[in-house]
Amino acid sequence: MKRGKLSLHVKIFIGLAVGLLAGLLCNIFFNGSPEIQWIVSNVSYPLGQVFFRLIFMIIIPLIFTAIVLGVADFSDVHKIGRVGVKSLFFTVIITALSVLIGISLVNLVRPGAGISGTSRDLLMQTLNNNQAVSGIVTSARESKTFLQILVDIIPRNPFVEIVSAFDPNYQGGGLLSIMFFALIFGIAMTRCRPERMEYLTKTMQGVYDVVMKIIDFAMKLAPYGVAALIFSTASQLGFQI
Repeated sequence: MKRGKLSLHVKIFIGLAVGLLAGLLCNIFFNGSPEIQWIVSNVSYPLGQVFFRLIFMIIIPLIFTAIVLGVADFSDVHKIGRVGVKSLFFTVIITALSVLIGISLVNLVRPGAGISGTSRDLLMQTLNNNQAVSGIVTSARESKTFLQILVDIIPRNPFVEIVSAFDPNYQGGGLLSIMFFALIFGIAMTRCRPERMEYLTKTMQGVYDVVMKIIDFAMKLAPYGVAALIFSTASQLGFQI
């Protein structure tokens, strides 16, 4: 890092602090003001969504190209199997730890317990009218068996999984199916003649490089996007956030 130049994580933290402070001040002095509502609806919230959408836009091409290129670098399929088993083991361990930490923090912090009854009713009304949230709740209630989850990881149509990956109402494999398809695609590339895969590998590498440039651009907007999102929330909920 050059002297006098702030690093990205410092800029993001500053953006978070500025958005939080500005939002709290607006909630204290201008609570319910039509002007603040207009700023949230037409400036801060859309700006935050632009940042989020830039990130979501490149998740699928990033995952696909990274997995394909990573697997294609292995010349021995048996090495891929060993790496896959280790990755699966660590994924299960990390997921279990994440669930335990999440449950412990929820019981300890009790998020939402300090929100007033009026704010809670308003928030619940907003969430109930949100189709995305309703879809998540419905999907959570319709639990699958472990065997069905494994079967759904294998996609019938990879393009359907790509289109529906971020749809909360979708019951398929989603990102896991895309990752599985990328894994099989990469393994198949290792079984083909190298000279025939040269142009495909270069194309994948080119797409990966372009995606990384888009990420660099999106991260430059991160301090402003974080500030906008925090301001939108803090200006509405105040210290109850």
